[in-house]
Amino acid sequence: MIDTDGNGIEVHNSIFECEIPKKKIKEINKPKEFEQPLKKSQSFMQKISFSKGNSSNSSSMILPRSSEGSLKRKESFFASFSRKPEQKKPEEHISLQEIMTKKRNLKYFKLFATSQFSVENIIFYEEIELYKQIKDEEERALRADKMIEMFFETDSIYEINTSRRLIIGVIDERENGKSPLDLFDVLMSDVMNSNLSDMHQRFIFSEYYKEMKQKNKKKKYFLFE
Repeated sequence: MIDTDGNGIEVHNSIFECEIPKKKIKEINKPKEFEQPLKKSQSFMQKISFSKGNSSNSSSMILPRSSEGSLKRKESFFASFSRKPEQKKPEEHISLQEIMTKKRNLKYFKLFATSQFSVENIIFYEEIELYKQIKDEEERALRADKMIEMFFETDSIYEINTSRRLIIGVIDERENGKSPLDLFDVLMSDVMNSNLSDMHQRFIFSEYYKEMKQKNKKKKYFLFE
């Protein structure tokens, strides 16, 4: 066949087998914004061929580059932002009970209470502990009377701020001649839950508390100071 331009075209059985001269194909000027995505998509693709034996026929398929070798899951860039930052556990403070029952801790707590003009609450606690150790009833009764005078009298410098109803209950029991070991336990419980508990909250932010903790750590490693 001869076309109008004079270039020959080879005739085949099917029109789809015709070989068109390259100069007859006009290049299409594509906008630049369409070229960049195409390049990116091609860079992430890999052509993998699968052949059967020594046969020349082979089939091909397009897979993502991540499929090469072992398939690995690529973490998203935004995954790191979705993770919650690791939160440090809040520091556990030494409880009031542990402070009151250990002499080393009580010493620093007492120093802090003295600086806060509230040392009478700790002295009251110490006197109750001594009171409970007295086995003789007469001696214990005398100690109870002194404690009532020392901590419950209005003019006393060691007067504690606690429930007046509980104080009257202790005084009535002494007037009936009773001095049991648990005579002051209800009063001490009230002081612990109010006065000493409030002071403990302020104590944990003081320099006395920091020094106490350092001494406790030091004792873990050294037998003697």
